[in-house]
Amino acid sequence: MLKWLTVIGLAATPALIFGQAAAWGAGLGFGLDVWLLGVVIMLAGFAEGLVVLWLAHLALRIERLHRVMRRFHAPRFDTWFARWGVWVGMLVGTAVGGQEPVLIALVWLGAPPKKVIVPLFVQNVLYTAIYYGIVRVGWAALLSLF
Repeated sequence: MLKWLTVIGLAATPALIFGQAAAWGAGLGFGLDVWLLGVVIMLAGFAEGLVVLWLAHLALRIERLHRVMRRFHAPRFDTWFARWGVWVGMLVGTAVGGQEPVLIALVWLGAPPKKVIVPLFVQNVLYTAIYYGIVRVGWAALLSLF
């Protein structure tokens, strides 16, 4: 049970600290079932994303923070958001900056939280598979394919 809690804890932390790659490494090191491990890592990352989404939405109720964020709300971002939307923000933005800052930015740019849930789920499935490939094959071997 402690092994699974370790995997869940690692998968639910931001990628810049440990994240899903560390959860894969720990789970594979513990000898856990790969398919079940993948599902647990994906669900833990998704649950962590939902908590960040909820906290970002709650933060908009802080009036002082809301005033500061309105200063950063540039027309260029509105144009980008209208053109590309939540899907590109979640799938491409996560590769660049991680899941947590992208979720916060999307909420503060005006994305309705309900429209972020499905892209968040798909993004967690995709990046769970990518991190599995990185941990299993190795970063150098993966880059040698390109």
